[in-house]
Amino acid sequence: MARRGATDARALLETSAPPPGSALADFGAGGAIEAATRRVLHWLRVPPSVVAAAAHLSGEPRARRLRAPIGRYAYWHGARAGLDRQTWRRLSQGTAILMYHAIGAPGEGGTRLVVPARQLRRQLLLLRWSRRPVIGLADLVRSRQAGKLPPAGAVVITFDDGFADTGELAAPLLRRFGTPATLFVVTDRVGGAADWDGAGELASRPLADWSTLAEMARDGIEIGAHTRTHPRLPELEPGRGADEIAGAREVLSSRLGTEVRAFCYPYGRKTRDVVRIVEDSGFACACGVERGLNYSATPLHELRRVPVDGDASTLRFLLGVRFGDPDLLARLFGRLRGRRAHARARGVRPEVDGR
Repeated sequence: MARRGATDARALLETSAPPPGSALADFGAGGAIEAATRRVLHWLRVPPSVVAAAAHLSGEPRARRLRAPIGRYAYWHGARAGLDRQTWRRLSQGTAILMYHAIGAPGEGGTRLVVPARQLRRQLLLLRWSRRPVIGLADLVRSRQAGKLPPAGAVVITFDDGFADTGELAAPLLRRFGTPATLFVVTDRVGGAADWDGAGELASRPLADWSTLAEMARDGIEIGAHTRTHPRLPELEPGRGADEIAGAREVLSSRLGTEVRAFCYPYGRKTRDVVRIVEDSGFACACGVERGLNYSATPLHELRRVPVDGDASTLRFLLGVRFGDPDLLARLFGRLRGRRAHARARGVRPEVDGR
């Protein structure tokens, strides 16, 4: 595997893009926890043979489970030896697409779907201080279509539903920081309120009107489609689903006079047929709610995103930006606790089985 990684790395340096079908296109293979572990092992420069030996000492069942992850680590170990530092960073640090919904006014507390404006400002400052390149969703698509790697650790900012507070509170902050963003709009509800089933805590929250959307578009905020009425697309007949998707694009293009190239699946619900309708409707990309970072192998019409919760800590925000999952540590510790509980049930010493 290490030899194959080195071969693919040499091919990459000749073409500036991962070879078709190459594992270089997806550092995140195996999930966020495995990718994070792989990154730490690379940072420590641990040889794959040492990792394999440690797995073998943990017992045959576990060694079998770790065979594929160790193979992926060996592949990347071989690839890294043939790559310059900048190319390595661009391959191994995927793009985080942040997912916001509503922005809270002064005095409004944060909730899962409402991020107070002061918190958004702090997060934009964190991105600046950490020197994270914040790019537009359209920039990410263009680099992918050109076969180029986006900047290492790039961040894309998106807002769902088209709430009025995005224009009132978020847009001024985005202008101040010079930060691009994409706003996904439910076209038949523009100027109204969030009245779709499942709006939950956001029910009846005002949505931006057409003049506000036009102003944001002039300020450089990309306007994307979020269907006409925010339905669960897989539950619709194909004809109605096509109208929800393509119809939203037509309305936005007509009312705003701009080309609409980005789509967002309501509730993140999609099927292969729904994705095909989005592609056939002329959208260059589409975002869901599956967590994780985006790499060259991530389908442009099934982009992953990182939820930004208004009641979450700064640590969770940074974990989401870095690893694509703000709950990475909680899931990792939960997995370890589960293994220890399983070990105790089998009468095995947890400090041995849970390493």
